[in-house]
Amino acid sequence: MSFDMMNIDTKSQANDSMNNARMARFAKLAGEGKIVGKREMPMAEKAQMAEAARGFEAMFLNMLMKEMKSSVKSLEGDKENLTTFGAETLEGYNDMAFADEMSKVGKGMGIAELIFKQLTGGDELNSITKFDSTAFDPQGSLKLDMNNINSEKINQNYNSKVSERLSQYNDLINNAASSNGLNPSIIKAVIAAESAGKENAVSSAGAKGLMQIMDGTAKELGIENVFNPIENIQGGSKYLKNMIDKFGNIDEGLAAYNAGAANIDKYGGIPPFPETQSYVKKVKKYIQMFETSE
Repeated sequence: MSFDMMNIDTKSQANDSMNNARMARFAKLAGEGKIVGKREMPMAEKAQMAEAARGFEAMFLNMLMKEMKSSVKSLEGDKENLTTFGAETLEGYNDMAFADEMSKVGKGMGIAELIFKQLTGGDELNSITKFDSTAFDPQGSLKLDMNNINSEKINQNYNSKVSERLSQYNDLINNAASSNGLNPSIIKAVIAAESAGKENAVSSAGAKGLMQIMDGTAKELGIENVFNPIENIQGGSKYLKNMIDKFGNIDEGLAAYNAGAANIDKYGGIPPFPETQSYVKKVKKYIQMFETSE
C-alpha cells in the first residue's frame, strides 16, 4: 500500500527553494530592465546574465527529469500500487546537482545560450567547463560533495519531523497495537513509510490516509471514512496483522501489505519488485528507529 506521494514536502523542499531563488533572480533582472534591448554592458553584468541563464536551464532540466521519473514509475509493475513513499532523501539533491553540472557542460543544452543571447542582445555564451566523467559513477549517479550536503543530518531532520507528526497518534497506535497483537513500532514504521504521518495523503494509485489504504481494502475492512485516523490506523493495523499471520513472518507480511498477497503467493515469497524490496527494508529501518527511541 505504499505510493508515489503527491505534495510531500521533504522530497523536493531543497529543490523548490533553489528553483524559487533562481526565478526570483530572473524576475529581478527583468525588473531592473536588463532583459531587453541591445546595449553594451560590463563584463560583471554579463557574468550575472550567464549565471541566470544557466540556472534557468538547470531548473528546466531538473523539472524534466522529475517528470520522466514520474512517468516511468507509473508504468512499472502489474500490481495495483507498487510505488513506495517518495524518493530517497538525497535523490532530489542528486538530480539538482546533475542538472547544474549538465548546464555547465560547454554551452549547456542550448536553452541557456538562447536566453543569454536574449538578455545581452545577441552575445554568445562562453563555455565554462568540460564534462568531468570522474564526477559520476558507472550508473550515471552524481557523486555529491558530502562536505556540502550532510546526508546524516538531512535524514535526522526528516525522521524527526515524521516522529513529531506521529506523536499525535500515539494513543491510537497503541490501541490498535493492543487490539491486533502488534508491536506499536511496526505500525509507526508502516505509517512513516506510507504517508510520513499525513492523514490526508493520497497516492497516485488512490491509496489514502495514514496507512495508505485502497478503497477496495477499506470496504473489506468496514472502514467508512478512510481519512479518519482512528478508522485508518485500526483498519490498516488489522490488515497488516492478517498479512503477517497469513505468511508467517514480518518481511513477507510487509511485502504483502505493499504489493498484495497475490504477488507473495505467485512468487513464493517477497516478489522481485525493486519497489517492494526497498519498501520492506525501509519499514524495517523505521521499526529499528522507533524501537530505539522508545
